[in-house]
Amino acid sequence: MESDRVPRTDAQSEPDGSLLAELPAGGLKPAVADNSVTSVHVPDFISTAAPGMHGVDADIDDAESEEMDEDTDRRQRAMGLAIVAGLLVVAGFAVLIGSLPEPTQASAAVAVAKGERRAQGGSGITPPDMVLSHMRPLDTVYTTDSLYLDVNLAKQHVTVHFRNGNDRTFRISSGTPALKEGIATPTGMFTIQNMTPMAISKEFNDARLHHWIGIQGGVGFHGLDGNGYYGNLGVRPSSHGCVRMSREEIADMYKLVHPGALIMVHYGTPARVVAFGDPADTADALLIDSAAVYNRHLGHERMQALMSGQFWTKPQPRFVHLAHQRVRWGMEIGDSRHIPQQEVPHMPYLTSSQHFASFDVRPDRALVDGLRGGIFNDLKHYTDSVRALRRTEMKEEEQNVRYGE
Repeated sequence: MESDRVPRTDAQSEPDGSLLAELPAGGLKPAVADNSVTSVHVPDFISTAAPGMHGVDADIDDAESEEMDEDTDRRQRAMGLAIVAGLLVVAGFAVLIGSLPEPTQASAAVAVAKGERRAQGGSGITPPDMVLSHMRPLDTVYTTDSLYLDVNLAKQHVTVHFRNGNDRTFRISSGTPALKEGIATPTGMFTIQNMTPMAISKEFNDARLHHWIGIQGGVGFHGLDGNGYYGNLGVRPSSHGCVRMSREEIADMYKLVHPGALIMVHYGTPARVVAFGDPADTADALLIDSAAVYNRHLGHERMQALMSGQFWTKPQPRFVHLAHQRVRWGMEIGDSRHIPQQEVPHMPYLTSSQHFASFDVRPDRALVDGLRGGIFNDLKHYTDSVRALRRTEMKEEEQNVRYGE
């Protein structure tokens, strides 16, 4: 065996073998002559150890060589395992990504299922299911108005947002229950109810309320006589419930707004937000019109779906506030910190966003069927309403073409 061989040296590898020829036949013995000792050259490859110790160095070398071989084998096995694990992870991601609907197809399915169209300025691409389940969506109320007001009670300021992208921010001082007969300014989504250059408060000793802008009931924006309260503006609540502003700033804001404009009042974490919508695009939307403004539970079902984790699985039509419509009762806005993880919607597999009837024969279905389990189990459930709606639309298109011919 190779492990029993004596390692070869450079001298031993020489072709003439001169060192071997110099050895006497009887082995190595010191030559004695004239009472003097002559040293004999001993090649490096021959051990000079005492009897019984012959070959120990070779055994040590063999042991070290075996340890090095074992260490190399361990490293190679570890590297092989790491490579296999990496390939498995990559394959798993490939299977997961391949099993999800394509972005554009998912967008089409969600748009139909939700009855919503792409928001103005949006990308139109719906995130994959895994992303959807971990998103914390917010309910959006679209307005066809030219502006809306955002009151942040945590920062003690109000911002007027305009459709053209501009905005104006003013300092305020909201209500506080720390005062006698005082209340915190209510949160929610409201509209400007009424406006007047001067109002009189019968409840508070006929106080003059400059440039009154009514929010809800007896709560509104206004200025006061004197400047004593100016130090609280933009700093802390100090009113009995209304939203105080300086006389100069309330006069400026009074010129910018109008009755019916939406007002969001919150502490910085609302679950419902406002965005501008296209006035010409209100089809299939839930409208806040002259009839809906009297509904005390306006928007409650939408908020309930969001807070129960069914924002994607039980989608609601778009919520659109028509310009200048004054909501008689405030709408709840919730708290975004309490929005739970959302359930994943069940989307059909599509070979084309225009051909819903052929998605059952998608080639990668076999792979998904073989790996179905856990999240893959949800992928086999199709949205019947989406298929029915699309097929109805396809029939109508065929009829229109037939009539056109």
